Amino acid sequence: GGPSNPDDSYATVLSRNIEDYNFGRDEIHTKVTELTSDYVGNHIKTGNASGELDAWFIHIAEGVDERSRAEFDILVQNNLLVGELVLIHGVALGAQEFRQMADVGATLVWSPLSNLLLYGQTADIAAAKEAGVHITLAPDWAPSGSKSPLHELKVADLWDDEMLGDIFTDYELVDMVTAGAAEATNWDNEVGTIAPGMVADLVVVDNIHANPYRNLINAIDPDVRLTIVGGLAVYGDADMMTALKGADNEPAGKFGKAVDVTFLAAPEGAQTWASIVENLTMAMRFDVDEMTAAFGDANDFDSVTRDMTNVGLDPWYTYGDERYFNVLNGSGTANVQIDMSLLYDRYYDRAENLPAITEFDVIEEPEPEPCADGTMPPCASTNPDNGGDNTGDQTTEPTNPTDGNSDTNSGNEGQNTAPIDTSQAEEEDVESAALMMFFGLVIVLLAALYFVSRGGEDALAAEVQIEKMWDEQEAAAKSAESFVPAPPPMAPPSDEAE
Repeated sequence: GGPSNPDDSYATVLSRNIEDYNFGRDEIHTKVTELTSDYVGNHIKTGNASGELDAWFIHIAEGVDERSRAEFDILVQNNLLVGELVLIHGVALGAQEFRQMADVGATLVWSPLSNLLLYGQTADIAAAKEAGVHITLAPDWAPSGSKSPLHELKVADLWDDEMLGDIFTDYELVDMVTAGAAEATNWDNEVGTIAPGMVADLVVVDNIHANPYRNLINAIDPDVRLTIVGGLAVYGDADMMTALKGADNEPAGKFGKAVDVTFLAAPEGAQTWASIVENLTMAMRFDVDEMTAAFGDANDFDSVTRDMTNVGLDPWYTYGDERYFNVLNGSGTANVQIDMSLLYDRYYDRAENLPAITEFDVIEEPEPEPCADGTMPPCASTNPDNGGDNTGDQTTEPTNPTDGNSDTNSGNEGQNTAPIDTSQAEEEDVESAALMMFFGLVIVLLAALYFVSRGGEDALAAEVQIEKMWDEQEAAAKSAESFVPAPPPMAPPSDEAE
């Protein structure tokens, strides 16, 4: 879910909140409560008919019983099964429902970790893929989901490997949190790929694997070197943030990271990260006197807080969060079908130093299948093949690897990228020695399936668009005058303050 107070600065600067204005419009609707037979949804029907509706996010079939499945029948009976539907969960749905979704071009949001912890089961994602449903990936919410899509990727990959027989390619999994997520939101003309004219929502990730898609799947907290939202550097390694923002940043806990949540043109934009953490820490103490002083004598305050105890503020990062993994490993529900201890062992155990990446895989993207009318994707919403396995709208090419272990994800929509000549990469090793962080894997912190940018659209009118793709010689010339970022620490510090 989104922040309870959208005026907080972190809700307008750090990410994009789908419930607020983005790109000059506010045509996304949400519904999290149970869908009942008397729900009419005229605003959805009107928006669908006029073409103004971007997306409708709704929690459907979050459960394993017939009552959960029957919510889908209500969608159909009330004429609410539309192409803009973004159906979250779908745990109780089967092949028939997924075929109906595919027929209208609706999207399924897969949230495997939350589903497994709560129900011991997740969506029949293999049936959804076979039906041609457009599939995206997001962590549901904080209490039972991953801390971000970066970590939900690992749960999805583990489930795919252990339970589905590896039916998804690395490319398809990454597409679920990047270009595919932007398409589901009808934001694919603004974000989701790196191309001229697109809004600069980027994340830069270290090289830890030769395959750029596997690189993102395997990446953990220390590997995220820089995050840019609307052209503004908002999070990353302290030395990079200082180089880009001067003193306008604050320490962000472990791993030598820094964050900049202040933006004076945004609502509550003077609010600092330190003050946000202080307020959250106070709230999580559940001290009645302290909370009464801060929030006043609200109605039913005592009844709401009576059984609450001090649980402390959740650690910021997944890597090094022992409680997080203890909960997963100790959950009888989550471990009914799969050994959740594999999650830590496979992705987070970095006791051994990672090998240096000196060569990259040559990646040839899958050819997109033509639409029913003979045109190339993206297809009209009525096309039943608007599915998660046709992801030819995003291409990725690795950079040469010599300088600080970074890689490049170039998502030029509708453009196939030629295979990369790794011998050329070796010849250019010296030239790109300081180039390490200027290209990044695109990730719509979809959180875009759940996060940011409020009516501060005008305030953030300073959003930077990518006017042209980087030229290697130009970038090398600029980097010669700049610093070389230090590598991140690989071992988690002993406490959060480090």
